[in-house]
Amino acid sequence: MPRSADLLTERILDAAQARYFAHGFSRSTMDDLASDLGMSKKTLYLHFRSKDAVLEAVMDRFTRGIAAEMDRVLEDPALDFPARTAGLLDALGRRLALLDRFFLEDLHRHAPRLWQKIEAFRRERIFRVFGSLFREGAALGHFRSDLDPDLILQIYFQAIQNVLNPRTLATLPHAPARVFHTLLSVLFEGMLTDRGRKLRTLGVQKEK
Repeated sequence: MPRSADLLTERILDAAQARYFAHGFSRSTMDDLASDLGMSKKTLYLHFRSKDAVLEAVMDRFTRGIAAEMDRVLEDPALDFPARTAGLLDALGRRLALLDRFFLEDLHRHAPRLWQKIEAFRRERIFRVFGSLFREGAALGHFRSDLDPDLILQIYFQAIQNVLNPRTLATLPHAPARVFHTLLSVLFEGMLTDRGRKLRTLGVQKEK
């Protein structure tokens, strides 16, 4: 059974995530967060030494949640390759749907060290999983065998890194989740074999 201190920490992180994602990190104060929680600022500081520490804990939990969802899909023996691919994209899309471009811009501008940490997670975890997925898809005949998986992975990484960044998102009238699904839909289309055409449905329909 979780300790009361652990439950309180989770409650603080829930409230902080809701506030930061909705109103931005830089425009929120510890006073705001304490008010949302109905507790004194002194009590809040017993659990987190600063607003930056709260933000880092929120984003660490957020990325751990993505990793856990990806592992759950990858380790499910009942899922075939198309279902696993759909499950991974759905998990990422649902997480991205919690973010908006204003929060990402806020994070990029006011917490650059944390932004770099998230970029490292995206590069080392998410793209490693997708690299493995591309190779498996080619071996199963879903993806074209004449395409180099390592080159495809680099193209995906550069495309997503260039599009899913605050400056680009600020110019687009769409949520990050929709941008992500549209980008993957377009890039996937060129990789599919006739057998893999069923994967078409992994695109923007998921976001509608």
